[in-house]
Amino acid sequence: MTEKENQTPIEETKQEELKEEKKLETEEKKEEKLETNERKELRITKSETAKRAMYLIKVFLLNNDYVDINTGPIESPVAVRASESLVRLGYCIFEKVKTDTTLLNNRRRTKLIIRLRKTENFQALYDENEEIRKKTQEIDNTF
Repeated sequence: MTEKENQTPIEETKQEELKEEKKLETEEKKEEKLETNERKELRITKSETAKRAMYLIKVFLLNNDYVDINTGPIESPVAVRASESLVRLGYCIFEKVKTDTTLLNNRRRTKLIIRLRKTENFQALYDENEEIRKKTQEIDNTF
């Protein structure tokens, strides 16, 4: 018999809860890292969605005046979509958009850098959105 087969349902539940707690701790550490990033740079990965990227950018801008979003060619559509949405909603403005191509081992490496600077009414918009998000979560939890 394997170790998993020897476990009771209660032990399995406890292990699942521990895994979930570790996952939440990892998310919290990522958010802390975002808030205290000295380089003020955020890298969007290919697994991110535009909605998640918007959230990460807003969390980062809570404690910083600006953010440099760094992406490669695959991730750039997500970064552009998230940036444009935040600008359209009034959270921030475009300060700089730059492309950079370097030659490494006879291969081109391209990246897109978007600098967003938060607007004066960023905090008011953020607080208003958080209230709406909390109300929506309460409604979703009642069903």
